[in-house]
Amino acid sequence: MTKILGASLMPNVKTKQAFQPWHLKYRPQSINDLTGQDSVQKVLTRLITEDSVPQALLLSGPKGTGKTSTARIIAMSLNCEKGVTTTPCGECKNCKAIQNGNSLDVVELDAASHNGVDDIRKLVADAGYAPFSARTRVFIIDEAHQLSNSAQNAFLKTLEEPNNHTKFLLATTEPHKMLETVRSRCLPLRFRPISQSEVAQRLEDIAKKEGVSIDDSCLEAIARSSKGGMRDSIQLLFEVFCHKEGDEPVKVDKVYEVTKELNPTQVEFLLSAVAQGDSYNLVRCCNAIEESALDINKVFDALLTAWTDVMAVVLGANPKQIAKTSILGTENLETLSQKLDLTMLTVGLEKLDQAERRIATSSNSSRWLLATLLSLVNGGE
Repeated sequence: MTKILGASLMPNVKTKQAFQPWHLKYRPQSINDLTGQDSVQKVLTRLITEDSVPQALLLSGPKGTGKTSTARIIAMSLNCEKGVTTTPCGECKNCKAIQNGNSLDVVELDAASHNGVDDIRKLVADAGYAPFSARTRVFIIDEAHQLSNSAQNAFLKTLEEPNNHTKFLLATTEPHKMLETVRSRCLPLRFRPISQSEVAQRLEDIAKKEGVSIDDSCLEAIARSSKGGMRDSIQLLFEVFCHKEGDEPVKVDKVYEVTKELNPTQVEFLLSAVAQGDSYNLVRCCNAIEESALDINKVFDALLTAWTDVMAVVLGANPKQIAKTSILGTENLETLSQKLDLTMLTVGLEKLDQAERRIATSSNSSRWLLATLLSLVNGGE
């Protein structure tokens, strides 16, 4: 007779935990976890503590600054089984369902692909139902500025007179594109770009938790490249980590290799060549940029930013302060500010800006880079 082994007699096999992308793994889980958003933290802490969150909130700011994550935190704060709190447990049934995106009472609408009148009418009808298992029904509308005008108009009545068990959280990077009548019915929460130092500090914490050895200059380069977006910076940190070789710390050159951006030496070389009227080295460097397949949009962005930093020093700004966020060091800023006068800097800024817009429709953007820099050597003519 065959004997069937019970589950208790089976070998203890450990299940390998599924990989979770770092930008999701380290997403903030409470109001206090938000990085660089002190004003938003204070407002939400007061509203949640007093259980007085308005029926509609408009979360606006640059991408990657925590708008959608904050919307989910608000949903958990209002529905955590331990009560309305600024520190949801993250472990109860309601919190887990919201984190996993399968809560019947927290509905997310991506207005980038669901932006018509019918989509909003369906959402409004859904909002009329009482909560299924949570305390409050929460509707999160991402990319809210992409709702059509007709859809926004169809939403007005519900925003103005919602029921007591429903909250609407609208997230957008471009609030000015939304109807004033919609914006006026929401409490605004404005998210600011996160400073480079705050991004770098957060990246350092994540690197330590993941056991990644990385140079401070590498963290600063990632923070600068992300332009105040925490999500992008964490994704870039992971991408750089994937290119890591051996047990050596990740070096800053790896960041520029991954991002296809100009490194500090290249930026300084190009600006010095312009200042000295060195057409030969300009051509040589631009050819090298083309051969390296660098992202020309990022090249122009780096040059524009560095050019502006030099202009700030020429106008009297402290080079040590500018260097804290600039791709150029203090010494380079001081040297270039002595070689480039304000007239040339002003003309150059305009030329670079015009060229950056032109390359969007050009099939030969690297030639535009060379032509623009050569025109600066010739006095901007």
